[in-house]
Amino acid sequence: MYHRHACSKQTFSWIDSQIWKAIWRWCVRRHNNKGKKWVAKRYFTKYKENRWTFFAKQGKSTYYLYKMSAVPIRRHTKLKATANPFCIEDELLFEVHLQRKMLNTWYKRAKLIILFRRQQGKCPMCQQPITKQSGWHNHHKLERLKGGKDTLDNLVLLHPDCHRQVHFWHIQFDGDVPIRASEFA
Repeated sequence: MYHRHACSKQTFSWIDSQIWKAIWRWCVRRHNNKGKKWVAKRYFTKYKENRWTFFAKQGKSTYYLYKMSAVPIRRHTKLKATANPFCIEDELLFEVHLQRKMLNTWYKRAKLIILFRRQQGKCPMCQQPITKQSGWHNHHKLERLKGGKDTLDNLVLLHPDCHRQVHFWHIQFDGDVPIRASEFA
């Protein structure tokens, strides 16, 4: 997974080929008195559109050799060099970056699911459902530049338009309930 950010699909395919050749030589050497068709039927099967997948059975379970070329390539998202997570102008940029990380890592995705369930799938600003089509942004109740953390009690999910309104109108949150800044003071 370390190399999935690089252009490594061709390298992963080459590694798969070398592993397959080594396994094939081992299978043929182990059963030198059997034919190659018998060896292929005994050790290889079709799995996920690949006819030559090495497999083994243990009891009722079947195990397949993982293909390196199946590793999804995820491009690294570059932030501009002048971006500062503690600057009010760049706060929205870093919240969107955090949202992207929440989708791509299992730990952060679990945090996203907890937030979604806590809010019962609705945006606290407009009370409309948050869906993949509508999108969402992570909003820090206490801004990071003021010492806010990326903890569950400091995060809320908002629609992108609602998020912009929160920043424009300086809306604060009491729990998950929005309060205008003038009412808060």
